[in-house]
Amino acid sequence: MPRGENGRTPGGGPNRMMLRRTLFLLSVCGIAAFLVLAARLYQIQIVQHDEYEAAAIAQQVRETTVSAARGTIYDRNGVVLAMSAGVDTVYISPAEIERYDEDKEAIARGLSEILGVDYKTILKKAGNTNSWYEVVARKVEEDVAEQVRQFKSVGGYVGIKIESDTKRYYPNGSLAAHVIGFVGLDNTGLGGIESRYDSVLSGESGYVMRSTTAAGTDMLYSSYEDYVDARDGDSISLTIDAVIQNYVEKHLTQAVEDYDIQNGAAAICMEVDTGAILSMVSLGNFDLNDYQTISAEAQAEISSIAQSEEEYDELYALAQQQQWRNKAISDTYEPGSTFKIITLAMALEEGVVSENSSFFCGGSMNVLGRGTPLKCWKYGGHGPQTLTQAVQHSCNVAFVNIGQLVGEEKFYEYAEGFGFIDRTADTSQQLTAKTGIDLGGESGIEIVDAREVISMEDDPSTATRRKKDSSMAVALNLLKEGRGDAVVSAGSTGALLTGATLTVKRIRGIRRAAFGPVIPNGGRGVMLIDCGANAECTSEYLLQFAFMGSFYSKHILGCPNPRVGLLNNGTEETKGTELQKQAWTALKRVSDEGRINFIGNIEGSAALSGDVDVIVTDGFTGNIMLKSCEGMIKFLMGQLKGVFLSSTKNKLAALMLKGDFKRLKDMMDVNKVGGTALLGISKPVIKAHGSSNDEAIFSAIRQAVQFARAGVIEEIEKNIDYMRLPAGAVKTEE
Repeated sequence: MPRGENGRTPGGGPNRMMLRRTLFLLSVCGIAAFLVLAARLYQIQIVQHDEYEAAAIAQQVRETTVSAARGTIYDRNGVVLAMSAGVDTVYISPAEIERYDEDKEAIARGLSEILGVDYKTILKKAGNTNSWYEVVARKVEEDVAEQVRQFKSVGGYVGIKIESDTKRYYPNGSLAAHVIGFVGLDNTGLGGIESRYDSVLSGESGYVMRSTTAAGTDMLYSSYEDYVDARDGDSISLTIDAVIQNYVEKHLTQAVEDYDIQNGAAAICMEVDTGAILSMVSLGNFDLNDYQTISAEAQAEISSIAQSEEEYDELYALAQQQQWRNKAISDTYEPGSTFKIITLAMALEEGVVSENSSFFCGGSMNVLGRGTPLKCWKYGGHGPQTLTQAVQHSCNVAFVNIGQLVGEEKFYEYAEGFGFIDRTADTSQQLTAKTGIDLGGESGIEIVDAREVISMEDDPSTATRRKKDSSMAVALNLLKEGRGDAVVSAGSTGALLTGATLTVKRIRGIRRAAFGPVIPNGGRGVMLIDCGANAECTSEYLLQFAFMGSFYSKHILGCPNPRVGLLNNGTEETKGTELQKQAWTALKRVSDEGRINFIGNIEGSAALSGDVDVIVTDGFTGNIMLKSCEGMIKFLMGQLKGVFLSSTKNKLAALMLKGDFKRLKDMMDVNKVGGTALLGISKPVIKAHGSSNDEAIFSAIRQAVQFARAGVIEEIEKNIDYMRLPAGAVKTEE
């Protein structure tokens, strides 16, 4: 190759320069790639360390619930009326059955034969491959559970699971059934003492959390283990005497048969000196160990009149409710002849009668203000009689005469003094005070003194702990102890949220409690959850908000299939931040499974349109939306009023539309809605507005009563497994 004058190859300069540029660009690209990789590693190992660690643990741990034994119920002499014993729950993990290619049909067939559960039902549950927990049978006795264990072992089935549980037993069958009550499959009290003192009897479940292999077995050399022991429930003793209870039930049943009483009967036996209830009977009784089964006579009657299976089920449910009703405390009765002793005491004290007084009973007498004559129970009357004889005969005519001798004014004074009209200062001496039986439905109001006040200036996070004698702290503690069924407060929102979370506690599995106000929209109203409790949320929070709002809307607002919408800046599924996108995916999944009715993303304009029943969002956005809606409603009502009063013509129009305008005002009146439910707490808590008037407080109390009775919390507890993101799902950072 020819060389130039300087000995260099022609064109060598540019080639060398090209090589240097190439090497420089490669170095830059290499450094950039290294920086990107380093940044990503920093993001994963430092910034998102906790998130990925939690995800890894979630994939490698198994949590097993340790059931708490329910406390024993005794009579006054130590006789056991209700007790708990160990049983098992059999369930399957369809996801694991699918993963290890196990024979669904063989599993369904084997479990069906052992447990007596329908084969097709088990097979259908096994086909739900997205689920890790499908209950096959609860309250399985030990001998049957052992057969399941053998079947599982022989077949090597990973997808068959058994966990410990407890079952409630009632040794005396139907004895004091209406007093004791019963529990559901989840061991929650559903009636009587079991329900009234559920928080005392139930205890707290524990759990065991261990590292597991891909096959679901324990890792041999893992140090990851967490154990929280269950706290068994406390036992309680009643004033009921089992012997007296049995005696009264036996003889009352015989009396009903002898006199052909059609509507049943009730009887109460009280200890005179203390007021303690020794027996309470409401016929007919039912077997507490099989409380859902009605009498053969009732079944036969329903079968004879039911025109369809649906009608049969409806009538059967009504018969159950009738069977479980405690007539002794839920029905209203005239005092009848039991009041004659009070009338006699009045007359003797006033000196208007004596042992020498005499009365004549001709069988009836006319009473001023009564359209028909008042009759004595004895046809033809008792004739002439002394005071002693009148008492012995329980003569209606004689005692009306005695009451008239006392006089109207004095009669009511004595009635008030005995505690029948107004309450005395000493609640223990009132006839309206609660007795030793203490069942729901008894009358009586207890006022508890609270000497401290939580002001708006107090730190919400510590207020209830520092001011333990404040009305809010006292009320929450009473709720926790089971001495109340719900709390209504118009005090500090932050203090109530913190106090309820720390004192009453969240429902197990619920990550955050949320405020769910109902915005009036002319119909049932639309629930907005959350409206202020959680300014920053994760997709799992929003998933749980959707479930809780849906259950509240169904049970309280009367929506049979509540439409759930996710608040966003557009209706397309691709709209919103990463939080909204992840929440949309989670909500769509549970909606496809039929758990809730998710209709997709919605914009703020849907709040009052009637197109949605539950709006899911974070507390920051929700609070702004709530205040905007309240302000808009107030503004529009003010504008309408201004228009109607602007001229004589409009005033006349307003007069003609007065009724319609009032109905419109009532539909949009927040005072008629009540307060804001705090959902996710283990017991009902209602937050009323700080500026609530008497109508708003009344509405909030009414709402609290509905909340306590509706079963919202129970449904949340039953569905908690569906309210979690699947293992490995990406969660937005808290």
